[in-house]
Amino acid sequence: MYSNAQRVLVHILARAYRAMSSHSGLIECPGCLQRRPLAHLGCCKQCLDGYVIEEWAPHLYYTCHTCSGRRIIPAPLWQSQRKADTLSARTWSCHGCARCTHWTLEPSQLSKLSGANVPSSWGPRSSWDPKFDETSTSTFPCWN
Repeated sequence: MYSNAQRVLVHILARAYRAMSSHSGLIECPGCLQRRPLAHLGCCKQCLDGYVIEEWAPHLYYTCHTCSGRRIIPAPLWQSQRKADTLSARTWSCHGCARCTHWTLEPSQLSKLSGANVPSSWGPRSSWDPKFDETSTSTFPCWN
């Protein structure tokens, strides 16, 4: 049986194959629907980073700033947020709005992030992660 991440990746690869007719070097990424150079496996670098991170922090939910819709987004949009509770600088397609919008990582998802992946502008982990335990020795809090 295929996992959800595997099914999504197969879908992305199929869409990338169909999009390869473009000769400009920028191809619509099937993951985020943005025109970017494609990286390995037929999606852009941002989407690829999200799928790699999803292996240890699955199902990161974001909230759309326009319609307040909730969605799993595989790309690491949190890396473009100035603070944990601000909007992402990058956009992603929203099924509710039917357009690309800015997103915020839901507060319940913060404990799934590694401190090494978070922008320094967020400050110390104890200031943005309500579930952070200073006595924990694990690098990945979702494994505790």
